Amino acid sequence: MKIISLILISSLPLSVFARMGEDRAECLERYGKAQLECDGEYEVNYSLFEKSIYKIHANFWGGVIHQMGYTKETELTDLEIAYILKVNKGGAKWRRIDESTWMTKGGKLTAIKEDSYTLTIFT
Repeated sequence: MKIISLILISSLPLSVFARMGEDRAECLERYGKAQLECDGEYEVNYSLFEKSIYKIHANFWGGVIHQMGYTKETELTDLEIAYILKVNKGGAKWRRIDESTWMTKGGKLTAIKEDSYTLTIFT
């Protein structure tokens, strides 16, 4: 199963995964039109993008992503989670806190595996 996941992940271009700190224009360029967009309170806006087998939930605050969730219909594998964390680490390094939580050195980003299908990263 890990081999199949590795092949699947390695065949997806890095552009499948948004990055923390990107603005709406960068996300639109990466994914195309959002499936859903909502303007919220306190300058927090939400967009739902779909790319490949993933749904990417992006919360924008001050014009850039400050929280994002990755979901898919089947369970996220450890390999997929590692890949998502890799493209979202910026210059920092992730460290695992427990079975479902990661934090970058310095504590700027936190990632939580909410269930078998969802990984959320936030500032």
